[in-house]
Amino acid sequence: VILTTHSMEEAEALCTRIGIMVNGGFKCLGSAQRLKDRFGQGYELDMKFASFEADEVVAICELLRENGQLTGGPSASQSLSVRTHSASGDGSTNAPLLVDTAPAPHFGRVADVRSAVAFLASARDPEEGRSAADDAERVCAEVSPVGRGAEIYLLQQQDANHAVDAEAVAQFWLAEQRLATLAAYLRQSFAAVDLLETKTLLSHRFRIQTDEGLAEVFSRLEEGKAPLSIQSYSVSQISLEQIFNNMASSKDNPENDPTVVGADRASA
Repeated sequence: VILTTHSMEEAEALCTRIGIMVNGGFKCLGSAQRLKDRFGQGYELDMKFASFEADEVVAICELLRENGQLTGGPSASQSLSVRTHSASGDGSTNAPLLVDTAPAPHFGRVADVRSAVAFLASARDPEEGRSAADDAERVCAEVSPVGRGAEIYLLQQQDANHAVDAEAVAQFWLAEQRLATLAAYLRQSFAAVDLLETKTLLSHRFRIQTDEGLAEVFSRLEEGKAPLSIQSYSVSQISLEQIFNNMASSKDNPENDPTVVGADRASA
């Protein structure tokens, strides 16, 4: 029985041997595991951070209050839930993110998120390769409808003065710092690292490329688990879907050669 499909998940579930065709020609043929071993460059990591401790959030809020970044009281109408965000631009769903810091006191509201982030960046311990200005700009850029700070953006839109509860800003800042530290650690440990998806601000998926075996990958992750506040992680091979996409986007595919495409259009 020969099955043709565009779904690599379907092919992997139903077929004992899989062939991938690109532009009318066979690129490979074999079992799903053989194709992953032969063409799957690297691994995918699902990383989940531990929830924030109340005293972590309180410490950030205290800093903001001491610096005069807070005003008024908390908003009873603001909802602390966060959208799932995909780096590939996929859709999103509501998911809980920001932890309940009770019985921590309410500190008021941040009237200017950009100013508060700039202050927190300047107040943190300096780290090699991360200037305060760059750190602040990176975090502020995520406060957008499609960024990791989409919920902060939405909370701003809910308020006439674009103010956000201090606890929400503190947790967003902490999450971004954890992610930056994790990404730096992974880049030091492996040849290439890409952030594929942010499920919540505490859960991320990376793709890494390395010549090391699985044992070394797990060893590096175990070394960083406690200092990076990682609650759990999993390692998996690159999916057949990604292998197919890599082959389809390869320079060997004439469809990706603008000179060939131009010649085809001219002859047509």
